[in-house]
Amino acid sequence: MRSLLTILFLMILVLPAQAGQPFGEPFILGVGESAQIGDAELSVGFDAITSDSRCPTGVWCFWPGDAAADLWLTLPGEAAQDFVLHTYYDYDQMIELGAYVISLQLVTPYPDISVPLDPATYQVTLVVERASVPVTEASWGVLKALYR
Repeated sequence: MRSLLTILFLMILVLPAQAGQPFGEPFILGVGESAQIGDAELSVGFDAITSDSRCPTGVWCFWPGDAAADLWLTLPGEAAQDFVLHTYYDYDQMIELGAYVISLQLVTPYPDISVPLDPATYQVTLVVERASVPVTEASWGVLKALYR
């Protein structure tokens, strides 16, 4: 039994450190929370919902409304960058910062006409992905050279 415990303890010490949230996978943040992303020294945080005009359940509305989430991103060696993402499609639902794309998937809870909403209970569902490499004239030249 003692040797089994010793082996388990050594395995825990040898295992690599846990990486943060995987790239491309949705994750949830509450107000004031942040998360490390992947194995990069990248963190995303959620400060607050600054406005929420989404049409509450139990009401007929002219438009679906919008919720605006105050977020921030820190990249290695750089100051935090603040930005706002929205739920309504006419506004920014995603942003490219550095080599990363951050998109807002969902804001919960959804407003209900019969239930007062506590701003501290908001949660956002985000996805962080690596940005695709832009194709430039120089990269076309490299591709042509490969196929000659």
